[in-house]
Amino acid sequence: MLSKSPNVISLPAYNVEKRGAYWYYWRAPFFSRESPKGPYGSAMSVCMMIARELVQEVTAPRRKK
Repeated sequence: MLSKSPNVISLPAYNVEKRGAYWYYWRAPFFSRESPKGPYGSAMSVCMMIARELVQEVTAPRRKK
């Protein structure tokens, strides 16, 4: 179910929410059940943190099947 809050932005893999003056982000519930990470002072800071997590996923060693 989508949130009715106008301050929540739903991306394919992450959700971003502005609470007061601060920004929080978390992975979409489909991928994991984690609590919001933050507070961050700007949308740019949130984007940088999401980018850092994506880089870690891309550069992580893969297990052979």
